[in-house]
Amino acid sequence: MLELAGGPLDVVIDGYGAPTWPGALRVLRPGGRLVSYGDTGGATATVAVDEVYWQWRSILGTSMGSPRDFRRLLELAGGPLDVVIDGYGAPTW
Repeated sequence: MLELAGGPLDVVIDGYGAPTWPGALRVLRPGGRLVSYGDTGGATATVAVDEVYWQWRSILGTSMGSPRDFRRLLELAGGPLDVVIDGYGAPTW
C-alpha cells in the first residue's frame, strides 16, 4: 500500500474498524491520523501504543452517520485528500 501512495500516509479513513487499526497505524507518517467511522469488523482493537504516542499519531472516531456527518469527518481529517483505494472489505496491510 505504501508503494501505491508514494510513502507514508497523512490520513487513513477506515469504515471497517478494529481489525484494521494496527496496520493503518503502521502506514501513517509521524503526526498522521487514523479516522474511523465504523466498527463492522469488531468492537475491540489491540494496538501498540508506541505506534500512537512516539509517532505523534492520533485516532479520531465516530459512529456511522449521515452523508453530512461523513463530509464533516473528512473536513476534520485535515482538508483535501488524495485517495488511494486498496480494495473493498478488510485491507491487507
